[in-house]
Order: sequence, then structure tokens, then C-alpha cells
Amino acid sequence: MNAEANNELGNAALATSVLNLVRNIIGLPVTTSTGQPGLHTAIWNERRQGLAMENHRYFDVIRQSRAGTLFATKGWTVDKNELWPMPYKEILLSGGKLIQNPGYN
Repeated sequence: MNAEANNELGNAALATSVLNLVRNIIGLPVTTSTGQPGLHTAIWNERRQGLAMENHRYFDVIRQSRAGTLFATKGWTVDKNELWPMPYKEILLSGGKLIQNPGYN
């Protein structure tokens, strides 16, 4: 996440350094990716592999605003599936302060 944050802030050198530190720990060669788009891809791939089987990818993809593309074949609806439906009981208990998330009315 540090590499991703630094890349977003335009600190490509620091992002690359942090990414390579992680890759070095697990015995992988340094990344050859350069530039912000290339580092995005390298960092996202590293997170995908590093967090495999830990149920983080789904939330990473949503956070990265890539769910519409990656999950389109699974029925993903942009501007709906980023949020889950608010339980009706909670809406009632709030006395009208909570409203249903868009797309779930």
C-alpha cells in the first residue's frame, strides 16, 4: 500500500523502491516497470499475488475503480455494486436518518 500511495503522489522512485523491497523479501527480481501507469499495473499485480486466498482482491478492485471492467461478465453494475444494500431493519431503527443505497430501492 505504501508503494501504491507513493505512486499516486507522483513519487515513482520511492514507489519503485518500496515495491522492490517487497519483491526482494520473497526472492523476486526487481521490477522493470516505469512511469505511473506501469507502476500501477506492477503494484496491483503484486497485491493480487501477495494477497491471494486472503479475500482482499475484491475490495482492492473496488477501491481501484476497476470492478466495472474486471467483473462485468459476472453481472457487475457500476454505481450500484460498489455499495451493498442497507438492511431494512437498520433504516427503520434509524427513524429515517438512514436511506437505502442507490440501486436497491
